[in-house]
Amino acid sequence: SADIHLFKTFTNSGKIIAYSIFENATQSDAIALYKIWIDTASYKITKNKSAFGIRLDYANNSRAVGFDGETLLLIEERNGIFHNILKLDVSKNVAYGGGDCENTEMFKQKSILVIDKVNSDKEYNNIIEKVSFEHFT
Repeated sequence: SADIHLFKTFTNSGKIIAYSIFENATQSDAIALYKIWIDTASYKITKNKSAFGIRLDYANNSRAVGFDGETLLLIEERNGIFHNILKLDVSKNVAYGGGDCENTEMFKQKSILVIDKVNSDKEYNNIIEKVSFEHFT
């Protein structure tokens, strides 16, 4: 697996004002990380706080169990430290079968994040994952 080092700096001085390491941020060391980016959407996690996302786009090249996908890490900054409050597989495609098209099974998963704004009196608003799943043989 791989770690992510996340830091925030002052643009004029370069001084680091927030820093955290997210250990084992990827599922395996046998993947290719194609893209990593900051999702700047405002994820309203409480009445007065927002989080941001880090998205990972990855794949492996295994003939036995090939997969690709996108993961969202939902991040909150508190007191100069970043906290990963949720890890969501936004999409995942998995193929089993050893590279032989005749005997291949495929699974496709898509997830969306729903943040309930009604429950803002708790530590966090309710965060709900809605998942759709397809199986192909």
